[in-house]
Amino acid sequence: MMENNVLTKIYEEQEVAFREGISGSEVRIDEVARFCGWTQTKKDKEYIRWETVNGFLFELGFSQPVGKGDFIPEYIMYPLIGKANNDRATQFMLWVGKVLVEIRQNGAYVSPDITPLQEEKLDKFSTNKKIKSTFKLCNIEEIEAEFKECMIYYKNKDGKEKNAIQNTVINALNDRKQTLIDSGKGSFALVLAEVVNTISKKKTETSNKRNGQTIRYKNGIIDKQTQIINEKDEELSNLENTIAYLNPSIDEFMCFNIHPISENYMYKPINSYNGGLSMARTDTYNTWIKNFPRYKATLKEELNIEWDKPVKVFIKVDCLERFDTTNFVKAINDMIINRIYDEDDKIAVDTQIQRNKIVDNYSQGKIYFCIRNVD
Repeated sequence: MMENNVLTKIYEEQEVAFREGISGSEVRIDEVARFCGWTQTKKDKEYIRWETVNGFLFELGFSQPVGKGDFIPEYIMYPLIGKANNDRATQFMLWVGKVLVEIRQNGAYVSPDITPLQEEKLDKFSTNKKIKSTFKLCNIEEIEAEFKECMIYYKNKDGKEKNAIQNTVINALNDRKQTLIDSGKGSFALVLAEVVNTISKKKTETSNKRNGQTIRYKNGIIDKQTQIINEKDEELSNLENTIAYLNPSIDEFMCFNIHPISENYMYKPINSYNGGLSMARTDTYNTWIKNFPRYKATLKEELNIEWDKPVKVFIKVDCLERFDTTNFVKAINDMIINRIYDEDDKIAVDTQIQRNKIVDNYSQGKIYFCIRNVD
């Protein structure tokens, strides 16, 4: 059964929940724990031994503690089930693998009674790749409506996943805008730039509401675009120069010869003095901080940045194919803005990250970083 983007299947008379996240297939941890045998019974009621589950996850490098109703990604599920080392868990793992193959055949699980409208939404929004394709190919005047439909499709996702989806849309539109500029279609690029900024403002406003903040986001470029489209070529050229300022070329980026680190590997749970769990930096993250080539950073006084005003950050990465680039933002901004330039990274009202190229190993990884003031 499919409900709210969560698929439930029956195995040994028990419901097992799956969902297709923006980064891949996921399985609910409750069922995994039960079939692995990590439970205890008190007064005829079964309880999951979460300390055991989180202990195994920590050993596997998955630092985020889990609890009732949480989902874990497929890549961590297989080695986690392997920790159980029993036949029942192995059979469960083989069954789960078959279900996930079924999901991947269509980018998501397709119910036999799917409606034409549901199938259309599935084709447009069910995976990261399909989202990018939708926003690169749809008519410009339809983009805002498609964005609204996309967010409705993912209305039951948490704030972090919604933010990742919004970033996917914005990156796809920025790629499309750059293609228009490169092909000499400046007027179309201006219209698209207005749409991108409108969506970016909605993303920022939504994020600020979740944090109980009210921030007014202003962009002088947007205020001028409708007028500039119908003005002289010289005025259009001036605006394209401004757009170029907010779309720096790779030559304008600082380059750090180090592979970026995912936020999934930054922190780990540890036992605190009162017996609870707290979070601490992982050895991997500490090593990454220590080895970061800070000397490659442009001197602060040469950046021409007004640090008391909002900034936009542009990041490109050379990284292994298996990583979701949106998970690199936290560590990169913290390292460069906080640690190198000694500023609060909250001044970054928007961060645009793109994969520059795929590499074969960690030693080939690179981070390209550029920062600009925005009005």
